[in-house]
Parts: sequence; C-alpha cells; structure tokens
Amino acid sequence: MRRGVVAIMLTVMLMLSGCLGSGSDEIELFGFEYRDPPEAPGFNLTNQHGEPVSLPDFGGKVVVVAFVYTHCPDVCTVISSNLAWVDANLGDYSEEVILLSVTIDPARDTVSLLANWTETRGYDWDHLTGNHTELELMWEAWHVGVDDEHIENITSSEEAGNESEDGPHDYTLGHSIVTFILDKDTRKRVAYSGTDWNIEEFLHDIQALADE
Repeated sequence: MRRGVVAIMLTVMLMLSGCLGSGSDEIELFGFEYRDPPEAPGFNLTNQHGEPVSLPDFGGKVVVVAFVYTHCPDVCTVISSNLAWVDANLGDYSEEVILLSVTIDPARDTVSLLANWTETRGYDWDHLTGNHTELELMWEAWHVGVDDEHIENITSSEEAGNESEDGPHDYTLGHSIVTFILDKDTRKRVAYSGTDWNIEEFLHDIQALADE
C-alpha cells in the first residue's frame, strides 16, 4: 500500500476518534456512533441497471453505504458477503432499509460489468458507479481514502486514445475500509471500520435505527 494512502487512513482514523463516541443514551448501538451525527454528503451516481441514484431518494429509510470494488481480492469480498447476509436477514425491515455499494474503481466497474457481476453473485441491492471525477468528489466528502493513481493513469490513457481493447491493466487499489449506517434523516449515525465486525450486531444497529 502506498505511503499516501497510509497517511489518508491515519487521518481518517483520527477524524473518527474525534467524531465518534462509544454509545447513546437513547438506543444501544454496537458500532462507533457519531457524537453529533452529520448529514451525509449527497451524491448522484448510476446503479448496475443504468438508473440514476441519489441520496435524497432514500429519505425516511435507513441507508447502509459501503465502498468496494469488484476486482478486490480480499476485504471487499468480505464486506459484500456481509451485506448479502444482512440483505437476506432483514425480514420485516426490508422495506425500511437500503443497501448501497459504491465503487472505488470506476475504470473497471462500469454499469455493464456491475450488472453481470451482481447477477452472477445474486446481489440485488444497488451497486453504484460514475465517472472518476464524480466518485473522487464523493470519496473526499465521505473521508474515504483511495489510492487512485492507477485510475488516473487509465483515464488519461483512454482520453489520449491509448487504451487497448483488452481494457485496463490488472491492479489492486489501496483504500480505507469504512461502512456507514445512516438514519432516516440521512445522517451518519454509525460507522464500522475494517471487516472484523459481527454481522448480527451490524444488523441489530440497522434495525434499531429503523425503529426510531
């Protein structure tokens, strides 16, 4: 992982330590809670069906936002598997909860690729993509560190007409791993860092916020 990404991740960790608390007086949540829940930054992206998706579409619902990419060899597969389990176990909460997976690799995660990838795995929640500029602004607004040097190089190559028909070269991306749970007012209420978290506790937090 590049030195720049490590620095970004350390910055994110410091921000989380300053913004997150250990608990709430009103409801019990297992994840890291924001002391003063900020409004989640908006976005306008496209899902795997080619449909526009924006955060205001989901007002009044609990929204889970994860940042992953389809070619990730390790941590993203864990996050996606966890979300699949949550999706299958929402039960009566299924109409009150929205799951969103946002790519950090727009060069490869096109609408058509996401459509095939999600269908193959049976993932029916929205997987979002967009152009590099749109996503870079979102990553920054959400304080998600991404080592996107490869993406920038590929984008420059495509603009210059140098991209081969075989598509982008094989590469992996360094990125911070944070999954957010937003409340019905689209505020960041809970964050789960890394992949080593209990999915039943994660589901509990979703249900608790849906019951507010």
